[in-house]
Formats: sequence, C-alpha cells, structure tokens
Amino acid sequence: MADDAIFTVTGYAPSDQDCSLHLLLDNKDLYNPETINGKFEKTYYLSFCTETYTIEVMCNGKSKYKEDIKFPYKKTQQPYSLGVIAP
Repeated sequence: MADDAIFTVTGYAPSDQDCSLHLLLDNKDLYNPETINGKFEKTYYLSFCTETYTIEVMCNGKSKYKEDIKFPYKKTQQPYSLGVIAP
C-alpha cells in the first residue's frame, strides 16, 4: 500500500448503545462499518489524492455525528478526534 496514507479516527462512543463508525465518499461506505463502543481508535488507508470524506457515527439506527473532512490536508488534525459522541 505504498500509495496510501494512514488516517486515524478516535473518540468515545456510548457504551450502552449499538454504534458504528462509517467513512463515506460520495455517500458510500469505503469500508465495512466498524462497531464502536467506549473509547475507540480506527485506522483507515486512503489514497494520497485529496478527497472530501464524511465521517458518520450511527447509534441505534440514528446519526449521532456527521462531519465532512478533507484528507490529506494540512488543516485536518491527525489523529482526527470525534471527542465524546453524545447519547
């Protein structure tokens, strides 16, 4: 994967809910959604080509966090922290 960049997403998901982390491009999952619970860290391998991605957290079938980010991009923090995802 020499042509890929590592993008890491961190945060805290509610431990009492069924939550999943989605990395979307053009509203389509790039990877299978990752089940998250409590403190999490997920690493993705992405193309060096700059793209606008959407990070979405779904809990119990509802969107709890949704944000567009550009990666790779100097202003996009690394790792990308979602913080505490509200219940």
